[in-house]
Amino acid sequence: MANRVVTQDELKHWGILGMHWGLRRFQKEDGTRTPAGKKRDVINSEDHDKTRENRSKTMAGLSNDELRKVNERLQLESVYNNLTAVKIQKAESFVMKTLKASGGSALSTIATGVFIGAAKILIQKLSPTFAEAAFAMKPVKKP
Repeated sequence: MANRVVTQDELKHWGILGMHWGLRRFQKEDGTRTPAGKKRDVINSEDHDKTRENRSKTMAGLSNDELRKVNERLQLESVYNNLTAVKIQKAESFVMKTLKASGGSALSTIATGVFIGAAKILIQKLSPTFAEAAFAMKPVKKP
């Protein structure tokens, strides 16, 4: 086999040995999951599964105990989501403050450089000898 040079605009992909097109790694040909694929599935708690079943029933179809458990589970999930949302809001505000502060200082540094450069050019146009002495700028030759 001859040596071949691979260029930057060439894409090579060999995939996974033994894989077939259109089949997922943890899936049999009929679409069912392999034992390894079943391990990868998300495992919900029993409380979650029971609450999900009971939520599909009407209120009249639930016993007092089932209704109490559904309400308790929903309240716990709501509190958890609210606490998580507070943490996310605090993190977002910290990131925004940091970006604003660093962005502001970067913009002021850039603006200062631009203004100093513009001032030097203006002084050079007004008084080339002063610009040469003050900023070591050589006179601009006119075409």
